[in-house]
This record gives sequence, C-alpha cells and structure tokens, in this order.
Amino acid sequence: MAKGKPAKKSPKKTVKAKKPAARNAAEERALKEIEAEDKQLDAKLESVITEVTQPEKTRVEQTASVECPYCGEVFELHITVDEEGQTLSEDCPVCSRSMSIHLQMEEDELHVEAHRS
Repeated sequence: MAKGKPAKKSPKKTVKAKKPAARNAAEERALKEIEAEDKQLDAKLESVITEVTQPEKTRVEQTASVECPYCGEVFELHITVDEEGQTLSEDCPVCSRSMSIHLQMEEDELHVEAHRS
C-alpha cells in the first residue's frame, strides 16, 4: 500500500434473522394435544405390532412312552416341547444306542417318534 492513501473498507452487510411467527395460546394448546394423541396412537400401534409379529409360544411338559428302534424296549421320557417340530438326541437306557426322537404338537396332542441315529 502506498503511504497517504487510506485503505478501502468494504461495506458491512447486516442480515437480520427472521423471527418465527408468534403462535397464540390456542395454537400452542392444539399442537400439544396433537402431540399427545400421536404418542397414544404410537403406543397402541406398537402393542398391535408386537401381538402380530410374536406368536404365542406354548410350552408342553409331560412324560411320553418311547420305543427304542434298536432293542424294542419301551421307556418313559420326560419331554419339554418349546417349539414345533423339535428333535432330540437320546440314548436308550437299556441298550445305550443313540436315537433321534422327533416331537410334534398337533391340536394340543404330542406325537413322539423314535428313529435310529
């Protein structure tokens, strides 16, 4: 810069932020009521979604007679069924051979089938 000449200043621009439109008390109450209704509806919808997506689980505990597919000996087995089409692996208490036991619930009746492993 040369001596004797003052530096040019750029003009300052001031930007004013727009204020949000003022709401009256009636509008505020109406908005709060709508928000409260939305929360209630969300809670109801959540409970419906949970009911539809999570089927009821039935847990069956009982004793069943099982015939060994190897030696033919019948023995009692305490069974707990948590899901449909469950398969267990058990050893015969008489001949000690391993077998697969398939459990199926049909119309509240337990069906048990033993097969060679």
